[in-house]
Amino acid sequence: MLERLLITLKNAKAIRLLSTENGTSLDALLGRIERARAATLAPAALEEFLAKSTQTTSDWIAGLRRLSVGDYRSPAVPDERLWQVLLNAGTASARIAAALLLRSRMDESALARLRSISDTTASSELRGTLALPGHFFLLIRGELVSIGGVSHASGWEMRFDRFVQPFLEAWRHKKRRQWAPVYLRGLLLPGERKSIEPLAARVAPGHDQELRHFISESAWDPAEIEEVLWDKADAMLGDDDAVLIIDDTALPKKGVESVGVAHQYCGALGKQASCQCLVSATLAKDDVPVPVALRLYLPEAWANDKKRRAKVDVPDDVEFKPKWRIALDEVRRLKKAGVRFGTVLADAGYGTCADFRRGLGEEGLLWAVGIISEQKLYPANAGTRMPRNAPVGPRRKRPVPTHARRSAKDIIAQRGEKAWRRISWRNGTKGPLAAEFIAVRVRAADGPETTDRVHLPGDEAWLVAERRSSGEVKYYLTNHPATASLKSLASAIKARWSCEQAHQQLKEELGLDHFEGRTWRGLHHHALMTLICFAFLQQERLRENKSAA
Repeated sequence: MLERLLITLKNAKAIRLLSTENGTSLDALLGRIERARAATLAPAALEEFLAKSTQTTSDWIAGLRRLSVGDYRSPAVPDERLWQVLLNAGTASARIAAALLLRSRMDESALARLRSISDTTASSELRGTLALPGHFFLLIRGELVSIGGVSHASGWEMRFDRFVQPFLEAWRHKKRRQWAPVYLRGLLLPGERKSIEPLAARVAPGHDQELRHFISESAWDPAEIEEVLWDKADAMLGDDDAVLIIDDTALPKKGVESVGVAHQYCGALGKQASCQCLVSATLAKDDVPVPVALRLYLPEAWANDKKRRAKVDVPDDVEFKPKWRIALDEVRRLKKAGVRFGTVLADAGYGTCADFRRGLGEEGLLWAVGIISEQKLYPANAGTRMPRNAPVGPRRKRPVPTHARRSAKDIIAQRGEKAWRRISWRNGTKGPLAAEFIAVRVRAADGPETTDRVHLPGDEAWLVAERRSSGEVKYYLTNHPATASLKSLASAIKARWSCEQAHQQLKEELGLDHFEGRTWRGLHHHALMTLICFAFLQQERLRENKSAA
């Protein structure tokens, strides 16, 4: 089946020519190739055949005709040479010859490796036979194929090399420049696991120690690599209309030794569980996301435990920070680096924090964040006044609010059923996406505290409520101007969904949650490599979309 897949995908024209010349059907020819397991090229001819890098279709047909009965297990060409040909040869014909020979020598683990580097625009039956996952993109040297489509974009490796070059310059060190592209290719290629050993088995057999050193032990600074990533992301999506989405994603983890692992809410499982939590920042525009930062949240118990920190190499300057503080620091770093975005989006885990909202406002950014239904708010016309002094006792020195606080839920309920408006914010695969919305101007109760520990009215903002088809109501707060339309508010709020899609693809397609090391350095290095891969794939997607248009 593998030979059928490789030859069908890579040399359809050659097969048609050969089947025509021989007077045989395509199925008969494929059957003949399937039975050719007991044959191989003569050793000398094979060496010559594999050495060529510019073979024509005629050369490939002639090579097939030179097949002679022989021992597939001939040691004339070492396995390692064949793997190099399969991964690096400039022509499909040389890769196929190497694949045919390797196929007969393999144990199950090697067969799995060979399957994993076969791309699959063939029928679903063939994909099922090879048990290949539905990757965002599947890659093989010399071609990139978009799953679910029929278009082939040749020369992806040249675009990949150009894409990676600025990163290699930032890595500087010769060994890091050598192993970084290998690790990136391992993440891009399909495979059930993207941890070190199975990844190395696919792209660098026998070199798992070198890859482990590069990811977990080598002391390269992620900050310099991140700056290159941010330049790439900004070039793709950066604009005043772009949004930066703040969220977090959990990596389920057994045991207690891995850095930052704790019993906390795990979104991947939908419950409290043992996991690591990464705070994420995703640049997005027109529903196209590019994650640009992943930072581990280090629980306070971990941050205060010197022995545990030392075992997993947590840097001395890393201290406990709540998630909102980690997120705000990343927003500031991105803004300082020149990444362009106009609005910051976040869910209620961040939006309920007044310091987070205030910090975004101080950066001159628009924000639209989720809040809880019991969030306390004032009417838009609320202010402060100095209370009358009592006949006896000290004089009152702090102002009090002019209006009472109410919950977001009560404010929306008071508007009545007729205030709801149905808004469509974008078109989905099954038609327009729509829900009912209400927007009310309010002031958040996040000003200075009174003597009664009640917060005074803060800046004016929009309270937005969304009622979904299930009847569930969600609440948001945004500092968009008073002139903003309800549709623009709804569109901004709902743009947050694309980061969830990105998290899923980072895990399922690129192995974000497959890292098996325990250290701070290793986890952040691995996470950054998945971000680089995602950015490259997103660049290819935009390129294909542009070509199709």
